[in-house]
Amino acid sequence: MKKVVLSGKFLNSKINGIPRYAMEVVKHMDPLAEGMDIEICYPTDLAADKIPDLKTLSLCLLEKMEKGGIFFAAKNMLDVKMHCM
Repeated sequence: MKKVVLSGKFLNSKINGIPRYAMEVVKHMDPLAEGMDIEICYPTDLAADKIPDLKTLSLCLLEKMEKGGIFFAAKNMLDVKMHCM
């Protein structure tokens, strides 16, 4: 089975709109993902109270995530890809 890695960028955002929707999807996906290899990678500057309590999905720390528009998205995906190799 292939590993699926999700960007946890939304965890570091103010919880409204898209970040709230993303968190709801993750909460509902958690119990359904049993037996799957799914990780959510989050940035090092994430406050401890924003890290979700998940039972099935695993969390990983990405130390190289950087902020800043399009560069952040491209850099984030590169870091996630490198993490999986």
